[in-house]
Amino acid sequence: MQLRKKLKNSINAGGASHSPLPYVAGVPLAPTMELPEELSARFPGLQATHRIMTGSAADVVVTYWASESHYAASRTALLNALGASGASFEGAAGELQASRKPFFVREKLLPTLLAIAGALGAMEVVHNRYEKFFASPEMTVTFENTVEQSAVEGEEIRTKANVENFLSGVENSNVTVKAWLAKKDGAPIPLTVPDNALPALAGGKSRSVTIGGKVPPLGVYTMHVEVEAKAGLLQPRKTFSAQTALRSWPAAPTPRELIADRRPAGPVIVAQVVVGRAPPGGVACEVEFKSRPGEKIFGEFSDAEVADFGLYGSGPAVVKWRWPKFTAPKTMTAEWRFVRAPAHTFEEISALVKSAKFTCAEKEEI
Repeated sequence: MQLRKKLKNSINAGGASHSPLPYVAGVPLAPTMELPEELSARFPGLQATHRIMTGSAADVVVTYWASESHYAASRTALLNALGASGASFEGAAGELQASRKPFFVREKLLPTLLAIAGALGAMEVVHNRYEKFFASPEMTVTFENTVEQSAVEGEEIRTKANVENFLSGVENSNVTVKAWLAKKDGAPIPLTVPDNALPALAGGKSRSVTIGGKVPPLGVYTMHVEVEAKAGLLQPRKTFSAQTALRSWPAAPTPRELIADRRPAGPVIVAQVVVGRAPPGGVACEVEFKSRPGEKIFGEFSDAEVADFGLYGSGPAVVKWRWPKFTAPKTMTAEWRFVRAPAHTFEEISALVKSAKFTCAEKEEI
């Protein structure tokens, strides 16, 4: 009953295509996984869905689309929403056929079939003549670069988003575009979009919009773009959106917190430095430890990329090393252990790490 109601609603709603259900795709779904609610509202052109309980390793969610292009635009996002790696089947929908029923059954179905045929004919007339009044916006928004982008904090970033109007005969008017960056649970950072970047978008056309702004401090951000538009005069505005990732690298070498790590041969200290721009002469680092008075400690590095390693003094003890010239952006890692008799325990190394002062600076080319 629920599927029949959805199909009926899709017929009554009309759409961008003259054929109500020209494309069908089946997507596997784990039996223990719940079917997300309101899928039709999340994917433009999705007319109806229903779940088939197969009793095997995976059920199948059958989806009905207004056109093949609608399905193609939303295929990847739909598979991700259902946790599937691919579709079980997909293709254009053919003519609906049914087995012959007894006369009394056919007699009961006849009024329903006639009513549906009449509704389809009426809707076709309304769609053809009054689409500009009743059409709801149908658009897709995608970033040209879908992989994670990288940039150095403080630099200018420029990227493009593509906007496509799926309605072949109706212009999307009063189009507004806004964009921003955000971390999880962080405040949004506005990005710039040229004024009047996309005032209108003709039926069946696509345009690109340039988004810009300054790269924020070190971290991984989500870049959002949101497009709002109106199509039919008697329909409300509708919002469409897309996201991509942006990794910000620091302008100067930035040390992370030191880590004490357990290893089979004994505890080691792990030092990491995040570098956004390639330093001409490498990076020099220094860690100062507050060792116990009179305690003599010796160290050895296990990282072959490190040069000029040295451990000086005791209470406090200073460890110095340098990474020669390298490419960036990159996170550099150094590991070393303290050597003495008896050996340091993991708890002693952890205490040294908590009291340490870790600094780094890029060096000029010699």
